[in-house]
Amino acid sequence: MPEDIYEAISHPTRRAIVKALGERGHMTFTELMEAANVKDTGTMTFHLRKLSALVTRNASGEYELTELGRRAYEAIKMIEGQGAAPAKEAAGPSAPAGGAKEEGVGLLIISNRVNVDIDRALLEDAKAQGRRVLVRDCAFVKVLDDVDENLVKEALEGIESSAFVEAPKRLSGVLNPRMSYVAFVSFKDHVEPSSSFIGLERTALKDFLPVALLGSLKSGLLRGWHWRAKRTLVYSSPLRAYRSVKLDVEDSELRLTRGEGKVEFYSYDSSCKYDVGEDNDELAIKAKDCEVELSLRPGATSLELSAEDSDVKVDYRGLSRVDVEALDSNVRLSLDDMGESELGVRVEDSFAALNIAYGELRGRSKISARAEGSSLDIEATVKGNARVTPVVKSNEDSAVSIEVDSSLSGGEGEIALELSSSDSHVKAKFSRR
Repeated sequence: MPEDIYEAISHPTRRAIVKALGERGHMTFTELMEAANVKDTGTMTFHLRKLSALVTRNASGEYELTELGRRAYEAIKMIEGQGAAPAKEAAGPSAPAGGAKEEGVGLLIISNRVNVDIDRALLEDAKAQGRRVLVRDCAFVKVLDDVDENLVKEALEGIESSAFVEAPKRLSGVLNPRMSYVAFVSFKDHVEPSSSFIGLERTALKDFLPVALLGSLKSGLLRGWHWRAKRTLVYSSPLRAYRSVKLDVEDSELRLTRGEGKVEFYSYDSSCKYDVGEDNDELAIKAKDCEVELSLRPGATSLELSAEDSDVKVDYRGLSRVDVEALDSNVRLSLDDMGESELGVRVEDSFAALNIAYGELRGRSKISARAEGSSLDIEATVKGNARVTPVVKSNEDSAVSIEVDSSLSGGEGEIALELSSSDSHVKAKFSRR
């Protein structure tokens, strides 16, 4: 199945968009937002950009599926059991945790589990159906002793985006190429089946791990796969000064600092894809499956960042406009010497930490933040005095804490905080320095 279809079915919001268009043919932007239950235009634009190969606009300006998009729609129907017969359950106690299996095109997908045991019965059952097993987004995965090398080759598609994997030493050669984004791998002489204590074998991963960790599994934590490969420099170039910087990263690490002006892309398995574009005073960088080291000369005033399944760290000063969109990512921003400015942050299934140092404020600065299923931490300091005016909207499944130093009560400056939280943990602290 093409990579773009996997991209479409990997996130529930994008699945909802593709399904809605598949069922109705064409829809307006507003109709799509309602169908996908997306609350703000920024998040919707973010997902549509990720679906650019699957969704297009017709002559009337409405959205519809491309040919690849229609193939994705058919794949989604099969995964959800609308177009294929259900898979047989693997026999015996070694069946996957909670029986969490979905049917894809030629794949038996096991996902979002705490414990998964891959044993001979499971692989042979999949093989008999003409399918291959894919395990992803799980905490603890074991390949048991009764599995041999030939069965792995014939019936195991891979293990990806999971925290811990245990497997027999004799299978290391055949398993290593089939693992990606795995934090810790242990090859042992003997692998015991998982213990079934307190029902964890039937506990969904999202109900077991904190939201902050869920947002980081595919990014910061799972970047541990890098230790298994040698880092190779694939591109390096000096950079001049720019006023505007646009960054779009996916499955990548990005480090942005203030410095001499230089960009470097590193790859671990020759899969790094990148693009560097310049237009007058604007720099645009895209990266997928890369490690990016970017130093910007002083003078940039605008930063736009889009991150998916990535780990991002930004350390810069003097920006007046910052716009961040993050999905399944870790994002840490350290912004110094901020004056009157606009900061927009939209995070979904992510962990984000913002450290903002304002200078003396004479006018209005704004922080607009939206968090869905995420952990968001905002810590701001102000030189001198300024008013902080928070406006908060949150649902009952959110935990929101706003702390404002009592000394920040007057002055000419104002920091307006507009915060929306859904199923998230949000903390904002404002103090004087």
